[in-house]
Amino acid sequence: MAGGSKKAAGASRGVPSVVSKPKRLTGPKSWQNVKLNESEKALVKAKKEHTLYQPPTVQRQTAQGVSDYTPQPYVPDAKYSQLSKRSLYHYALKKKIANLKAQAAKNVPNRPCKPARPIWTKLRYRRSKTLTTPKATYKNPRKVVNVGHNMDKFKVLRYPLNSEKAMKKMEDHNTLVFICDLTANKPMIKRAMKQAFDVTPKKVNTLITPKGQKKAYIRLPADVEAMDIANKIGFI
Repeated sequence: MAGGSKKAAGASRGVPSVVSKPKRLTGPKSWQNVKLNESEKALVKAKKEHTLYQPPTVQRQTAQGVSDYTPQPYVPDAKYSQLSKRSLYHYALKKKIANLKAQAAKNVPNRPCKPARPIWTKLRYRRSKTLTTPKATYKNPRKVVNVGHNMDKFKVLRYPLNSEKAMKKMEDHNTLVFICDLTANKPMIKRAMKQAFDVTPKKVNTLITPKGQKKAYIRLPADVEAMDIANKIGFI
């Protein structure tokens, strides 16, 4: 109540209001610590008092070397006489900070801008065409061991089985049972039978035993007896 009554009393007597304090400069701490030097303060004073001011000669770096530089004198301007000394100081400080920021921005190296993400307005997204290069050619083959080219008939058909179950298959179903190479497939087994015994099998079934071996049941055509092939091999 006391503060409010004093303010009201002052306003009624026609006392001019106090000049508001300029807002504090925001930004990095390096900008907040910037202050005006003596010549800049003298220029602020000359603007306020509406007097002529000649800045002192300074030295500055040029391409030819260090040289003396005399700034242009300040001519009084009526537009500054209406402002308070605090405002003039504040504006001079802001101008100095702006110049320092512009000078610092020039020294920052240019960084590549990150490309903006495209805005898709359609429901479908089609991948853009990118660079396609031909398949590289190698001096050496990609596969050191080429499976299949060195598989002859003796490697595909390792040995026949003459167990009781295999003999029963031979008598009842005209079928020979062989242990084959683990990497051999059915066309390779048929080709090996053709090369070894001059017989084209009617059907070939294969399975992997619990011991990790490949067993092939080779069914022969009706005009070829499995017993004759077994006698030719010599295991019965």
